[in-house]
This record gives sequence, C-alpha cells and structure tokens, in this order.
Amino acid sequence: MAKLEPYKHGVYLWQYLPSLAAAVIFAIIFASVTVVHFIRLKKWRARFCIPYAIGGIFEIIGYATRAWAHFASGEIMPYSIQNVFILLGPVLFSASVYMALGRIMRNTGGEHHSLIPIRWLTKTFVMGDVLSFVVQGGAAGLMVSGDNATLGKEPAANMLHAELLYQLLTETIDSINEQNSPEIVVSPAELIRCSLRASYLLNELLALAATHLSIIRSEQHVYYRTHATHLQNHALSFFHAMDKADDPEACIPRFFFSSILGLHTLCETLIFRDGDFNIFLDSFVPYLRLHQGVRAVIGDNWSMLSQTTSLGPTLGSAGRQLQTDGSLGPECSHLLALIRQSNLGPSITETYRQAIEALQAAMHSISPNRPGGACITGVFAWPASVPSEYINLLALRSPDALAVLAHYGVVLHAYRQCWFLGDGGRYLIESIIDYLGPAWSEWLAYPRQVLSVGSH
Repeated sequence: MAKLEPYKHGVYLWQYLPSLAAAVIFAIIFASVTVVHFIRLKKWRARFCIPYAIGGIFEIIGYATRAWAHFASGEIMPYSIQNVFILLGPVLFSASVYMALGRIMRNTGGEHHSLIPIRWLTKTFVMGDVLSFVVQGGAAGLMVSGDNATLGKEPAANMLHAELLYQLLTETIDSINEQNSPEIVVSPAELIRCSLRASYLLNELLALAATHLSIIRSEQHVYYRTHATHLQNHALSFFHAMDKADDPEACIPRFFFSSILGLHTLCETLIFRDGDFNIFLDSFVPYLRLHQGVRAVIGDNWSMLSQTTSLGPTLGSAGRQLQTDGSLGPECSHLLALIRQSNLGPSITETYRQAIEALQAAMHSISPNRPGGACITGVFAWPASVPSEYINLLALRSPDALAVLAHYGVVLHAYRQCWFLGDGGRYLIESIIDYLGPAWSEWLAYPRQVLSVGSH
C-alpha cells in the first residue's frame, strides 16, 4: 500500500498522499478532449489552436506523473514533472485564447475597443506566456538539480513543529488535564520546561499533538499520523541513547516521557485498531508490556520523585486517587468468586486476584461518588499494575483473562468522550462478548449492563 514518505532529512514534498483515482480520472479526461482537438485540427486546419492541443498533452503528462507520485511521494522527479506540466498547460491554453480573441475582434469590427493595437494583441500576450514558460521551466530544472536544490540541507523554521507546539499548548495538554482532579493537573509550562532539557520528551509531546490532530482533522489523517510516527521514533531513539543519570532533575523528564508514551500507545492501540479482534489483542498485549516498563521507570525513582522534586505533591495526590479500603466492590467480588470457582490452581488464582484488586482501584477512581469526583488516573493505573503473569495469560487468549479485560473496558468506556480513548471501551467489551460466546455470559454480565444503559 502506498504511503506518504519523506524526501530527505525528514522534509516532505507533499502534505498529503496524491490521489491515484483523481489523477487517473483527469488524465483520461484530458486525453479524450485532446484527441478530439487533434481530430478537429486536422479537419479544419485551425493552426491557432495548436497550442491548445499541446497544452492538453502537457496536462496528460502532468496527471499521469501525479499518478506515479502516488507510489513515489518521497521522490523529487515525479513531484517536479507533475508540478511543471500541470502548470504549463494553462499557459498554452491561454495562448490559443488570445489568438482566437484577435480573430473575433477582426470579424466583429471591434478593434477600436482594444487598448492594445490588434496587430500587437496576440504577440503581447504570447510574449508574456513565453516568459512564464521559461521561468517555470527553469524552476523545474532547479527542483531536480542535485547541486542547486538545498531542500533539507540547512535547518529552517519548521512550521509543522510550530503548529504541533501550538496544538499541544492550547488543546492537547488541556484535554488530558480536564479529566483529572485539579490537584494532579500538570501545567503546560512545566512540561515544556522539562522538554527543553530532554529532546526525547519534546519529540514525544509533539508526536502526541500530531496524533491528536490526525484524529480531529480526518481529512489530513495520513499526514499528521505519519509525522507522529516519525517524531515518536526520534523520541525513542533519543531516550535509549541518553545517559540514565539518577539525579532528580533527570528523573522528572523520564517520568513525564514514560507516562505520555503510555497514553500515546494506548490511544494508537484503541483508536487505530484493526477490525480483527485477534490482531487487536496482538497490539494490546505489547501495550501492557510497555506499561510494565513504565512502572519500572516510575517505581525505581518513586521515592526520589515524590520526596525531592516538584512532582511530590502531584504524585501524592495521584496515589491517593487510587487508594481504597482494601475491599472489593460487588462487581469485582463476583468476578473473583468466579475465578476461584474455576479451580485454576493457587498460582493462577493469585495472579487474577492481583489483577482484580488493581481493577477495583481503577473502578474506584472513575466513580463520581468518590471524594473529589472521578479522575482518569485509573485508566492508566491498571495497565501499569497488573502482574506480568496476567499479561502472559491474556496473550494466550485465556477466557478468564479476557473476562477481566472486559471489566477494564468499563473503565475505558467511562471516558469515551476523550479523543485518545473514543469507543475503545465499547469495542473491547463487545469484542470479548462475541469472542467468548454465551457460555461466559455470567462473567460478562456487568460489562454488558454498562453498555446497555449507555453510561457508567
């Protein structure tokens, strides 16, 4: 499948993938009209229409090359050829129009209305067209010249990155913060301050903003998502190459990066999912494993972050959001009872118990009746808290693990209005219900009920 590709140094010639269908349609239209013109030229010998017919040939070449560019969006040759020939065609069309205008003026006796003498009319306009022809032809030579083309060689103001930064500061960060309690909101200024000292964090923040735009601007989805992928790849490369110092100032951007990367990956897994549920699970399991890494990054530095950095109050508030009295609610109690009745063995039962206790904390955080109101912390806390053994069971498509995952779908469904979650919770619940079938209806009664009433 064709995709938008960079030319070099991350510079894109196109801001969209050229439409193959549109290019072919216009090439056929111009080919048909041009054939008709050549037939009439031969029949009537109207030589002043020759430029018009040649312009048609130029348009055919231009749109045929644009069709080629659909499969070679990162190459300069098809880009320059289609640019030149599509633009030069109208120059020749207008030349025929000027010559026709002179003949019409002579035949109707309207020469005295022209500001330009009739004998100079065609020559004046054609000379302008010739000049335009030469300038545009010369520009084409510069586009394909390896010695003269400087595209991507020297750094310049990157307008895309400016757009992404504006999106990040005005919409993306706020759209995440508004789902949390005020005491755990992270200010955009703090994020940017940290990112200026950690290029991997800045690239990941811009990648998240690009993903946000790819969702809300569907007509430019491919363009923004392609850039999001490139920026995230840069972020990961910079992150893996950096010196993992343990001083507090270095831990803060690592914490932000790990958290935002987890959110970004969850968004891509849910929003850009494949229709096949097995393929979706093949993407969701690596997301959970990624969050295990996030937990490792945060866990190793938790004491330092909470005690010696400016994040201490925020982390303390986030931890309190997930605190429960240790008891399970009726839904999680019922789920754990079904697990125990299945006689899965002590080890597997313990794995599910830990996953369900983490699920209870996530469900508690989304409850509107809890002190401080609901917050989105639980959406990201559960993937980071489940034991790795549970993830292994999920990778094996264990029905019990899928039933637990359906209950996590309830947590996602509670925030279905968020651009980075969308209908992911509903998809998860409905897919698991279909996958497990009627035999598991008792296990899935609560998630099914949540969907039937439309809200949690």
